[in-house]
Amino acid sequence: MYIDEFGVQFSNDKKTLIKSPEDFQGEYVVPDGVTKIGNAAFCRCSGLTSINLPDSVTSIGESAFDGCDGLTSINIPDSVTSIGSNAFCGCTGLTSPLYNAHTFFYMPRFYSGAYTIPDGIECIANGAFFWCDSLTSVIIPDSVTSIGEGAFSNCEGLTSIIIPESVTKLGCGVFFHCFSLTSPLYNAHTFFYMPRSYSGVYTIPDGIESIAAEAFSDCSGLTSINIPDSVTSIDSRAFLGCEGLTSIIIPDSVTKLGYGVFYGCIGLTSVQLPNSITSIDCLAFVCCRSLTSVIIPDSVTSIGWSAFDDCTVLTSIIIPDSVTEIGRCAFSNCNNLEAIIVPQGTKDVFVQMFKDAEIEQNIINCIQEEIIVRT
Repeated sequence: MYIDEFGVQFSNDKKTLIKSPEDFQGEYVVPDGVTKIGNAAFCRCSGLTSINLPDSVTSIGESAFDGCDGLTSINIPDSVTSIGSNAFCGCTGLTSPLYNAHTFFYMPRFYSGAYTIPDGIECIANGAFFWCDSLTSVIIPDSVTSIGEGAFSNCEGLTSIIIPESVTKLGCGVFFHCFSLTSPLYNAHTFFYMPRSYSGVYTIPDGIESIAAEAFSDCSGLTSINIPDSVTSIDSRAFLGCEGLTSIIIPDSVTKLGYGVFYGCIGLTSVQLPNSITSIDCLAFVCCRSLTSVIIPDSVTSIGWSAFDDCTVLTSIIIPDSVTEIGRCAFSNCNNLEAIIVPQGTKDVFVQMFKDAEIEQNIINCIQEEIIVRT
């Protein structure tokens, strides 16, 4: 480890700035050649007033300047392409938006009214507008292709935002607690967000190809959804906590179901899985406590860990010949499971899989009974 005259710590090769003393006062110039500002590098340096980053810096770590409430000035060179979550959390002294030629990094929390992101910006960083609760409207230019995790989280006053067709990537929790948004958000190819207050039946517009991560999460009043054949992927936790959802038909066009896709859908009694999917991802049906039976299509080769954990009324499941991998705790706490139909000739393999999953012994015993082995 190398330590400079100000007590700032660097990696041996001096390319990573690891940590500044919390009692640092005044302006700091990061030496040329440094490529990374590490996680929490200047965390709680409330006496830091200004920092100058050289063009050699390409990334800023999580919480790098968290709690630097005396920081009033920072330049972010165009070389920076990556920034961690909460990098500027608590930087109340920053009064202007922070961005470079391609990435929008940070909006001061007290910003009020409408804002237009500069043209040419390609990425909105994780948490960029976090807790800007007086922000009312945002215009995103066509140059933007990705929006990071929690980018507009807790923007409780946000009533209007248009997502251009150029956006193809959306992180988790982008619109978490955006209570003033009252209309669904989508563009020509991706469905991004459904207001949590929505209730009843909803039909996703035809032509949509992807349902984004957490798009319908916590829509407890959603009772049914129609998914068009144009949809090919449903991302992680897309229907997390949709307690009123009772049934769903997933079209054969869908080839990807993300992890935790139906986590906490306690009212879900039936689901029709298509022959187009090859795996049931981790946590897919956790706490689906009204689900009584599942038929897994022959296309599936793997069942992820805790996929059906805590499906307390699940009584039967058919596992096809195609399945060769079952993750740990895949059927943990399925205490009412009476029948597991497994491929003839592979009973011992499946018994071992379930043992590896550390589930209830009565389920292992159930598998060992000849009555539940498919002939």
